[in-house]
Amino acid sequence: MKNKLLTMIFILMFFINVKALGETTIKNVKLNNQNMECVENICSGNVSKDTFQITFELTDPLAKVEGFASGEEHTLTGDKMNLSLKITNGDNSYTYNFLVTKYVKNNDVSLLKLMVNEEDVKLTKEVYVYNITSKYSDEEVKIEATVKDPKAKIKYPTDLTFPLDRSSKSFDFTVTAEDGTEQTYRIVMQRGKKPNVALSQIKLSSGSIELKDDVYEYEVNVPYEVNELFVEAYPVDDKAKVSIKKEDYLTVGLNKIEITVSINEIEQKYLINVKRLENIDDNAINIANVNIKNYKNLNFVSSNTKYDLYFKEIPSSLDIDVELVSNHATVDILNNENLEDGSKIILKTSIKDLNLSKEYELNIHLQKEKEINKTVLLVLIIILLIIILVLGIFEIRNYRINKKKKVSKKVKKEEEIIEEI
Repeated sequence: MKNKLLTMIFILMFFINVKALGETTIKNVKLNNQNMECVENICSGNVSKDTFQITFELTDPLAKVEGFASGEEHTLTGDKMNLSLKITNGDNSYTYNFLVTKYVKNNDVSLLKLMVNEEDVKLTKEVYVYNITSKYSDEEVKIEATVKDPKAKIKYPTDLTFPLDRSSKSFDFTVTAEDGTEQTYRIVMQRGKKPNVALSQIKLSSGSIELKDDVYEYEVNVPYEVNELFVEAYPVDDKAKVSIKKEDYLTVGLNKIEITVSINEIEQKYLINVKRLENIDDNAINIANVNIKNYKNLNFVSSNTKYDLYFKEIPSSLDIDVELVSNHATVDILNNENLEDGSKIILKTSIKDLNLSKEYELNIHLQKEKEINKTVLLVLIIILLIIILVLGIFEIRNYRINKKKKVSKKVKKEEEIIEEI
């Protein structure tokens, strides 16, 4: 058993030696202790110093080396240098070429990408100051920068995120290239102005609204007949978005319409309180009756809106009781103080919800003793003249009739006398 094991070991070593016989390859190739990249028989690498060493191991220690020895020191002439290494083993030979290049550190300080508050900044070659206006809603600034050269480094003097107020604020950071070249970038931040999210006009299919600065709630009354209200809203800034929230139909009583004006994250809401009135009769604005204390001759009629009141002594004011046709209406008594001859008291009725109003006039006059109204006096004179004229006509007529009668009698008498003769 022991003899068989020794035989197998001997045979294995024999095959290993046969395989190694004539081997011309190398392994563990390094340039200044750094692995070299080898593709087939070409190896390349970079060095930062003028002197360098190439080390390697022979796969077959018995092979011969021509060109340079492993670990031999070389001096780089120029930016690059080519070296050849010939490995000979028996009848076999193989040549390796080594390309050594002097490494030049990169001086690239440019940026690959710059983001401010998650928005890309358009980069321009050899421009190192960027003026950026943020949104009005931004309360802070977050800066993210990426360099083109992975070996370059960015140095931030402060945190990448910092608060933003109403004034402009600068943020500097430095890019250091691989060769030590430095470049400072500056971001000048200016907070954007508050966008104008006001409305310039609101149009309603019934009623109207007069917009006022910094007023965002309005009231509108519409008659009972209006059961649907169309709304149009126009923003001051054409870039603003406008949304209108309302019910399709109006109910009797209070209805709310909400208008929202927005630009980005800034918005302003307008509220319109629309009151649809109850069904009110057209005569609701009228006065049913007026009673004045200590005055009996008013004879009020609802359709008549002007009255003349005569007083022997005009009081300083009148005690007036007004009865309205409808409880939807209200009445205001105007100018009822310091009354004198020629004063005019106004009874003004109104239905505020409908923007309706009506006025009744009470004209105050002083009635003087023994003074007859000129119009009445003129009428009396005319009547008297007519009577006198009529009486005169009758008198003339009677006179003529009587005269004729006398003449007739005289003639008859004469005729009788003649007959007797």
